[in-house]
Amino acid sequence: MSKVFCSFLILIIFLGCNHKKPGMLSEEDKELVQMAVKERVDAYFIAARQQNIDTMLGFWADSDSFVFAADGNIVIGYAGFSGQMPNVAQMTDSVLSLEKYNEHIFVLSSHAATSTLQFKGTSTLITGDAIRSRGSWTYVFSQMNNEWKVIHSAGTHIYF
Repeated sequence: MSKVFCSFLILIIFLGCNHKKPGMLSEEDKELVQMAVKERVDAYFIAARQQNIDTMLGFWADSDSFVFAADGNIVIGYAGFSGQMPNVAQMTDSVLSLEKYNEHIFVLSSHAATSTLQFKGTSTLITGDAIRSRGSWTYVFSQMNNEWKVIHSAGTHIYF
């Protein structure tokens, strides 16, 4: 009986010393999520500079739950958003510069994270007009079919 009691006591002590709550990620797992999200954001900014519309569209979640909020407007659903993006791309002649900075990634879980950043850039329209803007953006990522996709997004542009 005493062996059973001692084994039970050791088990209770061991479980009591384990401070990791169920569902909590280790620092290593958080770092993996942060790196994956950073890679996705970096790839999006490269695609935007290169005007690669297919890669840009692949950044966003193809879902009816997708929400894109920008400059006082909200587009709900990927279909409506993805239908507008080629029109914007056709009006742009070239992206002269686009950079991000002050990026902050917060891991919500093994399948969700946010990235908030500031950006600035200059583009030339097909009319020859130069557009300069800066602003901030927040992306909410969800891992879908082993890919990190933006399910919600909100931000602002300040044109100068």
